[in-house]
This record gives sequence, C-alpha cells and structure tokens, in this order.
Amino acid sequence: MTDEAKNQVYQILVEECPPGGSIPMTRVGEILREGGVTPQSLGYGKLKKMLEDMPDVVKLSSKTTESGLGQVWYATLQPRKSKK
Repeated sequence: MTDEAKNQVYQILVEECPPGGSIPMTRVGEILREGGVTPQSLGYGKLKKMLEDMPDVVKLSSKTTESGLGQVWYATLQPRKSKK
C-alpha cells in the first residue's frame, strides 16, 4: 500500500476518532466508505486485511463479546509523526 493511500485513510479516520482512540471495525468501514475509500478501491478484498497492512496507521485488537459467542474487532488510530 502506498504512503499516499495510508495518509488518505488516516485523514478520513482522524476526523472521527482522535489518535489513541478505539473504534469498532464495523464503524471504521462505514467511516471509510463515507469518505470514498473501500478495501476494494485499494486492492484488498477485506477491511481487516487492509488494516493489518497499515500498522503505522492503526492497531487492531479484539474482545470477546459478553455472551462469549464471538469477537468484536477494534481499530486504534496511531499517532502520526508530523512531517517538516
């Protein structure tokens, strides 16, 4: 994935979630679609795989649901170093 694509994803997500904040992956997909980006538009079949390839942009984690029937994935937006 290009740095330009990573920056685009970051800029879309940072408007909804500050760095260090976690949001459910389903919401990440909605935010990106609203911003005009889909995994398919960046050459990926699935959102999770796309985000896994962007560890400098987001960190993924999961939690088991209270009912114990599944996992919910979360994305935590990573702080970006400013370019001078």
